[in-house]
Amino acid sequence: MADNAERGTILIVDDSPDTLELIRRNLELARYAVLTASSVNEAKSQLAQRKFDLVITDYHMPFASGIDLIRFVRDKHPGTAIIMITGYASVEGAVEAIKAGAEEYLSKPFTDDELLTMVDRIFEKRRAGGDATAS
Repeated sequence: MADNAERGTILIVDDSPDTLELIRRNLELARYAVLTASSVNEAKSQLAQRKFDLVITDYHMPFASGIDLIRFVRDKHPGTAIIMITGYASVEGAVEAIKAGAEEYLSKPFTDDELLTMVDRIFEKRRAGGDATAS
């Protein structure tokens, strides 16, 4: 697990256990350290306990949305990169996510390669000295 932590630490937030498992498995195979949360409140608790380089959050979840989580991360953890994923893609949703502070927006269904390319791009920017969260 030490090798994975060196590559980057990612928190995945989605209310679908299948989605969490699929993304977690694929990112761990790519040697990232991955934790999961099934709600915004659970994600906030995880964020209070440790530092994450990247949060990948679903848009539509019960009780609080991914937009709420993006705003929380921007306020409390400004150095953390964010990817918004959604099964309800729209131009308005993408604009809202980016304005709230997400670096990337990805519509479901997406391929493993699409997600990994996006994640790798964010980490490459960070390694190159270009903070992925800079506005």
